[in-house]
Amino acid sequence: MATWHNMGCSASHEWATFSRDDTEPTAEQRLCPEDGQPAAWVHPVSIDHAVRITIAASAGAPPTQGDTRARFFLEASTWGGDHLVTSARRYSWEDAVKLAGELHNLPWDEVERRWRRSRW
Repeated sequence: MATWHNMGCSASHEWATFSRDDTEPTAEQRLCPEDGQPAAWVHPVSIDHAVRITIAASAGAPPTQGDTRARFFLEASTWGGDHLVTSARRYSWEDAVKLAGELHNLPWDEVERRWRRSRW
């Protein structure tokens, strides 16, 4: 189960750690990154049903970072792995980022509806 562990110390600093398998934060991770105080509270938040958006290269790395010929697939899934859709087409980096932006902060049912409607 994918989990964010949100933490805070008595000096009102807040930080978080991420775990793909719901592993508790280590003693070191529980120390405030600003002043080294131990966490006064830890609040785990499961994100198994949250949407994850991935822009994946469709081939090896291009010869230069600015190479405009590079193409990418777009993928949307839930962290728990219950849902997954992958684009049939390849996109330029700019187009992939634009399409990913259209899915930002949406629940899975809306992502899936838009995906099917647009035929990515």
